Amino acid sequence: ANVHSVLAARIDRLPDDEKSVLQAAAVVGREFQDAVLADVAGLDEGDLEPVTARLVDSEFVVQTELYPDAAHEFKHPLTQEVAYGSLLGGRRADLHAQAARSLAALHPERADEQAALIADHWERAGETLEAARWHARAAAWAGYKDPAPTLAHWRRVRELAEELPESSESAWLEATSRLWTMQLGWRLGISEEEATEHFRRGLAIAERQDDLTLRTMFRAIYSTTSAMKGNVTRAVEQAREGIRTADESGDPNLRIAMRTGSSYVFFMRGLLDDALRIAEEGIEIGEADPSLGRGLGITSPFAFCLLFSGGLLANLGRLEEADRR
Repeated sequence: ANVHSVLAARIDRLPDDEKSVLQAAAVVGREFQDAVLADVAGLDEGDLEPVTARLVDSEFVVQTELYPDAAHEFKHPLTQEVAYGSLLGGRRADLHAQAARSLAALHPERADEQAALIADHWERAGETLEAARWHARAAAWAGYKDPAPTLAHWRRVRELAEELPESSESAWLEATSRLWTMQLGWRLGISEEEATEHFRRGLAIAERQDDLTLRTMFRAIYSTTSAMKGNVTRAVEQAREGIRTADESGDPNLRIAMRTGSSYVFFMRGLLDDALRIAEEGIEIGEADPSLGRGLGITSPFAFCLLFSGGLLANLGRLEEADRR
């Protein structure tokens, strides 16, 4: 408490320009690029430079980079904490919104990489829709290579989307987040009750939005999740319904994508002939264009169907055919 008081008194005695820049820096983060700080503080970089130099002399911040982009960081996290706490709520929200815009605009080629930070700024700015959009972007960027934070981002997307008035975008954000929570959840640990809740609510959104793709994908992922949780009978039921829905759509992307997980759950149920038939239907759909269904739950449904049919043929004792596949 004493250290906080001393720091607050020191910050309060700063000239207005230094105090304003220090507060803006506290919003940007523990480390900050001068170009972002200048934009958030409403200054030209040339005007910012002498102010940051004085803040370095006062030992509030230290310079960390000169080239290619000048950057600084707070000398101690308590300094950032106290400077941040000295801001009124409305001003703080405005600065967070400007920080989000600046980070996205300064290096657009790195926007996906910085999406999590940008999402946090939009949340602190009170901009729920923007925050949900950027959390979804952060989740997409992290993907399967880092599934735990990906799942955390999708969960946050759902929480934010639920706060929004329903629109086509907020519905899509909530439904997609529920879909990916199931898709990642069976890998990382999700209860059967939670998976069922995501399925029911997500399917209801897909039906309200008349989105056949989402309806099909919810059945596909719920089928796989059910199988992984040991309810193989329900998994097969959902797979059958998913295949029917996909075929009803006439979309070859959905039709081949639905046959990957479905073939697998039929195999888990011990229905090898049915599993092989479904995989071979996928091969037939994808032969003219092996890129069909790419990204719908799996990178290459056509390759999966080829590979999995080979394994099924081997299990059925048809080894020469399996080898060719």
